[in-house]
Amino acid sequence: MPRFNIGDRVRVRLSSHSPYRGQTGVVEDFPSSDSQSSTGSHEIRYLVRFDYRGLHPAVHLPEEDLEDINDEITPEETPTSGRFARWSQSRIGNQIAQVSTTRKYIFSALTAILVIAGILIGVNVTGTEDIPPDLTELPVLGGSSNNTLKLVFETKFVDTTAGLTLPAQPVIKIVDNDGNTVTTSSAPITLAVTNNRANLYGTTTVNAVNGIATFNDLIIVSAGSNYSLTAISPGLSSSLSNSFDVEPNEGIILDFITEPVAAGLGSRFSVRVAVKDAFGNIATDSTAEVTVSITPDYGTPGAVLSGTTTLEVKDGLVTFNYLSISPIDGKYKLTASSPGLISDTTSSFDIAKITESQTQ
Repeated sequence: MPRFNIGDRVRVRLSSHSPYRGQTGVVEDFPSSDSQSSTGSHEIRYLVRFDYRGLHPAVHLPEEDLEDINDEITPEETPTSGRFARWSQSRIGNQIAQVSTTRKYIFSALTAILVIAGILIGVNVTGTEDIPPDLTELPVLGGSSNNTLKLVFETKFVDTTAGLTLPAQPVIKIVDNDGNTVTTSSAPITLAVTNNRANLYGTTTVNAVNGIATFNDLIIVSAGSNYSLTAISPGLSSSLSNSFDVEPNEGIILDFITEPVAAGLGSRFSVRVAVKDAFGNIATDSTAEVTVSITPDYGTPGAVLSGTTTLEVKDGLVTFNYLSISPIDGKYKLTASSPGLISDTTSSFDIAKITESQTQ
């Protein structure tokens, strides 16, 4: 027969090996049948719940470690109403236990609360007199998967323009599994364009302050769509931002992206010109009119360029087809020009050799 009933007040004997020795609690439950101990004998184990400052750890203890105190203790004398010279805490799975040492028992040898099975799964934290533990600051214990800290983008990026600082500069938080900011962290956080699709310019590594890293001068100069940023830090889970586009800046320069090539009709040839911004992106919004002409002082004096030599740009590009120069003898250069834009000139080319190449 069980010696104690549910609801009985008991004390953990001083001779017990439990870290709760000397503490009082209430029997909450016990097994319906005897459980076998490590020595092979059968023993009854009770689930005893302790009450310390609003925390209610429950621990299975063998009957031999408990003594009845129903006739000795009043509710006013329970640890709930007492003062604590020191306190210590441990996390057992998802249970936080607080152990009083009002009776001045020495717990210096304890580094954790032992589950009855003998598995060490907690680490003690010590505080000072009458300072209640701040449970939000307790480390998450009990397994590496619970210890994972991660980076989180607080910033939602919007489309931007090449060469301009990002209108929404990144703010990165270091958080725990519950989403709480780890205010004690000053880890370095580095940002880069995901998959190295483009270079990120500015201060790309910032140390967190109180768990938050703020960037303020980042620039992307390569136009493109569906960019994202990746945040990394040693030992922390990386994070991926939302996607955004980088539009070309204003077109300021002309660029021959195709030098004179044979057009397939006798001595005719074609060239292609792009309007670009200061960073080499094709200015797709440009509607400039571009004119090509023979560069002065090249080729035969008095030579004439024939064909459609002035066209409007579309999507930042314009192609001049079926151009011809007469006479064809000599080496020529072409210049592309447009009001307000910087001109560009081709390399020197020989029309005769260009047209010969298409027949070979």
